[in-house]
Amino acid sequence: MKLKNISKIICISLAALAFSCVDNNLERNIDDDTFNFQLITDEEEGGDLANAEDYGVEITFADYLGELPSTGFTLTYSLSGEDDFANVEIDKVVYEVEVDDCTFERELDFNPTTKTIQVVVDEDLGTIPESFEVVVVLPGTDGAEGTFEFKIESVSNNNQVIIGFPNTFEYEVLSEDESGEWTYEFEDEADFDRFKEIWSVIFPELGEVSYADIDGSVVLEFGFKTLQLKIELNETEEVCEDGETDTENLTLELEAEYEIEDGEIKIEGSYFIFGDDGEIEDELDFFIEGIVEFGESSITLVVEKIIDEDNFSDGEELFSGEEAFVFFREL
Repeated sequence: MKLKNISKIICISLAALAFSCVDNNLERNIDDDTFNFQLITDEEEGGDLANAEDYGVEITFADYLGELPSTGFTLTYSLSGEDDFANVEIDKVVYEVEVDDCTFERELDFNPTTKTIQVVVDEDLGTIPESFEVVVVLPGTDGAEGTFEFKIESVSNNNQVIIGFPNTFEYEVLSEDESGEWTYEFEDEADFDRFKEIWSVIFPELGEVSYADIDGSVVLEFGFKTLQLKIELNETEEVCEDGETDTENLTLELEAEYEIEDGEIKIEGSYFIFGDDGEIEDELDFFIEGIVEFGESSITLVVEKIIDEDNFSDGEELFSGEEAFVFFREL
């Protein structure tokens, strides 16, 4: 019995000693140089209409700490396609850099034979670019069918850069019936005010706009799984690209995701709630339901219901069925 008690005392003492040696300081100094930079494709998939002439696959770095490397690297890729896209090839590899409030597009060297891209340090950035775009030439013909795949195969000459996920991008042709632009033309100022009263709840920037500020219409632009509601303003701004200054109309944009199935469309997105101090207080989801109707030479998209998290129950929708908003597109 005494031996057992002594053993227990020894074990307790050793445990206490071990506990007293534990470093309870949670602060750690992170050495940024120990982290690899993961090169990825910005999206796993995307697409455009059949007659699109080119498409830019964006290559970027996943979330990282500190500055990007000041040493370039060689990227090896593969590019393959099917059907009308069997012979697609790269036209150029470009990135943008801002110098003195002007945006410049610069090119990276690539070799289609060895399937390599030379990512170099930009003289103005002092590092390699944060992202660049591989521009692929497409058939550019109506009715084109098929797909292509771009893949980052390897990275060499820089032990700080590795391949991350996703590293593959797949392109597909979008349906003419579901993609493209629909336009809603305002009949008059009263029609715009009705539109603004309902839509400004999920599109707060619209509430600051008057009928005199716009060109008289609103556009729904459907792309790959996402759509943008755009309102072009009469107000312009100066933009500088490649050393040349031009003016462009300002545009308000609302982005959301969508699905079209059996003639019914469902749109989902979110918007911010701002406080009196201009800070974001909350983020609410919204839902839009409608139908797509096909005519001999046109398509109409009828928005029947607009719902948000604060107005979710039947009868409390932001908009439901009264004088539906009809967006029109010619085939």
